[in-house]
Amino acid sequence: MRILNPIYDTVFKYLMEDLEIAKGLISRIIGQQVLELTPAPQEQSSTLLKTKFVQVELQRLDYVAIIKTFDPKKNIILEKVMIEVQKSPFTPEIGRFRKYLAEKYKNISVLQTEDGQEQRYLPMKTIYLIERTFNENLPSILKSNNQYIDVLQKKEYKGAKDKFVNLLTHEAYFIQLGLLPNDLQNSLLRLLSIFTKQFREKDERFVNYPEHDLEKMKDKIVRRMLRRLHGATENDQVKMQMEIEIEYEDFIEKNLADNEKFKAEILLNKKMIKQKDFDLKQKDFELQQSKQKLFETAKELKRLSLPVDQIAKLTGLSIEQIENLN
Repeated sequence: MRILNPIYDTVFKYLMEDLEIAKGLISRIIGQQVLELTPAPQEQSSTLLKTKFVQVELQRLDYVAIIKTFDPKKNIILEKVMIEVQKSPFTPEIGRFRKYLAEKYKNISVLQTEDGQEQRYLPMKTIYLIERTFNENLPSILKSNNQYIDVLQKKEYKGAKDKFVNLLTHEAYFIQLGLLPNDLQNSLLRLLSIFTKQFREKDERFVNYPEHDLEKMKDKIVRRMLRRLHGATENDQVKMQMEIEIEYEDFIEKNLADNEKFKAEILLNKKMIKQKDFDLKQKDFELQQSKQKLFETAKELKRLSLPVDQIAKLTGLSIEQIENLN
């Protein structure tokens, strides 16, 4: 089945507009059933790219949603979930990610209640779907959790977690798509395989997923995702926005390559200048040493009463220089 590649921001946003897909994707990654999901207003974050030739401000769409789940004691929990899909090689940049998180910590969530609306800070979870491997020694799907440690007792605190602490820390999931195994051993890997390079066409715009009869597919969420992404291949607006995104990506990759080449040229020139400076100093030192030896030789010949004109001929020094020698 031919589908659009959801690793692109535009296509991922289109995919996640289906609430059942969004709930299913988040549920599988965090390992909790999402009872309800409310997409937050679409936000944009800016990345200023400085190149050798131009500065470009890129707008990235952030997927943010409020989810309702149960804790182990069946208490209802409301949390903010953010998903970052990262295909381009010029990020992740730690500065941008920290700024991104700071903005989300600062924002107050608006919740719908029976009496209208309520504003509240919510605990956060972040999910990073990352195309380029940044650390092959880490697990392909890594969860960084909020663990409470009693420092004095040197053991994990097993009591109830505190709301204040939870609002200042967060749970994060890092999925390095390039490290995922190709064999689809479980439901999470089946779902994530849609984002990997395993079934992509050469130009990476489309994915040829090896499923022809969706009616026989038992996995409802994967089936729903495939249907929506297949339908996107006929959606001219989504495809046009994806092409714009690809053009930006190609432009940036080219300019980044130019930047790296430019930096390498500067470094090489600095090394060459440094080497030339060293060579000149070395030659000057050797010249001074040679002159010193000539003067010492001329002195010795003069002491032996050799005629000045002959000393000049032998050493290349002028008669005046030789006469001034003591």
